[in-house]
Amino acid sequence: MQMNRFFVIGIVLDIALNFLLIPRFQALGAAMATLLTQLFIAFAMIWLCQRTFTSVSYKHLRANET
Repeated sequence: MQMNRFFVIGIVLDIALNFLLIPRFQALGAAMATLLTQLFIAFAMIWLCQRTFTSVSYKHLRANET
């Protein structure tokens, strides 16, 4: 459910940035809006994963130390 909220915020952010940036920068503005939106979604997903999987132990992935 939390992930869906981030995606909805991303959609609203993308639309708002497009309205702000496209009139002045045309295609470059659309590209910047998309890049900023994708960065927001990526960092939101990283934050959500770190918050969700705090109790996971990754010790079994380490190489055997001898």
